[in-house]
Amino acid sequence: MKKNLLLLLTPLVLVSGAFAQNVDIIWGDLLKDKKYYVEDYAGIVGDDTYVLYAYRGNKYKFHLQKLNSRMKEVYSRDVDIFNPDEKNIRFETSYIMDGVIHYFSEYYDKKSNAHKLLLSQSDLEAKKEGSVMEMATITSNKKYNKGGFRVVPSPDSSMFLLYSDEMYRRNEEEKFSFRVVFRNMKDVIWEKSVSLPHKDKNTDMSQVQIDNMGNVYVLMRIYKERKERSRGQSTYYYKIVKLENPTGAVQEYELDLGEYYIEDAEMKVDLSNALVCTGFYAEKKRSDVTSGFFIVKLNGANGQILQKFVNKVDGLYPEKIKYSDKVPYYIRRMIPAKDGGLTVVAEQYELIISTYTDSKGNVRTVYHYYYMDVVVIALDKDGKLAWNCRIPKAQHTINDNGIFSSIIAAEKNGKVYIIYNDNKLNLDVYEDKKLKNMKLGNKSMAMMAVVQPGGQYKKYALFSKKDIKSYLRPKYYLDCKNGDVIIQAITAKATRIGRIVIN
Repeated sequence: MKKNLLLLLTPLVLVSGAFAQNVDIIWGDLLKDKKYYVEDYAGIVGDDTYVLYAYRGNKYKFHLQKLNSRMKEVYSRDVDIFNPDEKNIRFETSYIMDGVIHYFSEYYDKKSNAHKLLLSQSDLEAKKEGSVMEMATITSNKKYNKGGFRVVPSPDSSMFLLYSDEMYRRNEEEKFSFRVVFRNMKDVIWEKSVSLPHKDKNTDMSQVQIDNMGNVYVLMRIYKERKERSRGQSTYYYKIVKLENPTGAVQEYELDLGEYYIEDAEMKVDLSNALVCTGFYAEKKRSDVTSGFFIVKLNGANGQILQKFVNKVDGLYPEKIKYSDKVPYYIRRMIPAKDGGLTVVAEQYELIISTYTDSKGNVRTVYHYYYMDVVVIALDKDGKLAWNCRIPKAQHTINDNGIFSSIIAAEKNGKVYIIYNDNKLNLDVYEDKKLKNMKLGNKSMAMMAVVQPGGQYKKYALFSKKDIKSYLRPKYYLDCKNGDVIIQAITAKATRIGRIVIN
């Protein structure tokens, strides 16, 4: 145990005066050892949060921290989750089930020239249990031309999908395999290898899902060959592939919206065990501007299409659209409702890479990250648009991988909470033309936009960099079953974990 790793402080409770009756923010112990950073949230058991830290260095070392509901440290310990050859291994994800923490990692085995998905386990006291287990294998002829793995739980966490995207072979058929196991990670329910009649070079396996019956779904973006393309038509299309448990029967559904381009699509298994696929579309005559939103719902039992609806959505852009406003939307969260409706949170995102030659003849590359407006779209049980709202936001940064940009999207009691870093001068700004770009430093402020059912919203200040001596890292958060949100704030030399309590 590294006694100097964590500095024990009295948990800090910061409450925004404008929001004191609704939200509490509890900050825990400050991690001042800059060699460690948060790798993953292993999960929550009861009121306790388990945070996994990784060591910055040539070898992988991991540290597990347990925090109670007031973010006070219970313990902080090294945890042994890898085999001795640590240089060829990479952490993937972790889950907690039935008092056991499961750590998944990817390992390149030089002897067998294969990539392996490994599973290590510990108890809730960070004590290693059993030996490392091999869960899946991809045969490879190169270390880096390797394919990849995905670990996906079913909505009720009764089973897990272990998906293997086979090694890239440019002109061969798209191939993947998977194994569905019970939550104990030992008993296999079913498994299958699949080949599809699409060239690997043209296929992007966007997303994989598993429902509570063990059926597997794959969302694919397929790019057309040059000879298949027509002027004025999209260069790609989306397809859903369903693999039925236990027969392995394959069903394919092409997402065809006729006169519209599909810009982005995501899928999720809803509370009725139906598969919901939704996303944004554009009109072919004006493909540079998002026009609306679509939804397709499949019956998990028989694969029949339950619902297909296209919604024209107004208000996705300012009234007078400039070229700089034409940033595409990407879905950040899908929130199924008990009555069969759906709320979707999306954000504008674009990466622009520019290259130039300086006065000394050196070639320079600049990465511009744009995380812009947020939209919240609510659909009723029939898939029709109920309401929507747009929250203007401006986050443009350069060469920082957008580490402090993007959003946290939470939901409780029908309200949607959007949390993000902003310029403090934007607190009372709701008009696009008056909005200022996000700033770090003295002008930095973590904002919360609260969206009411119906689409009205209001912004509140949560905390500043001056308050907590660090910046919110929006892409790393964890939802609690009670509606709380576990968040992280960082600087170059410190990390701290907090809990947003939504009352």
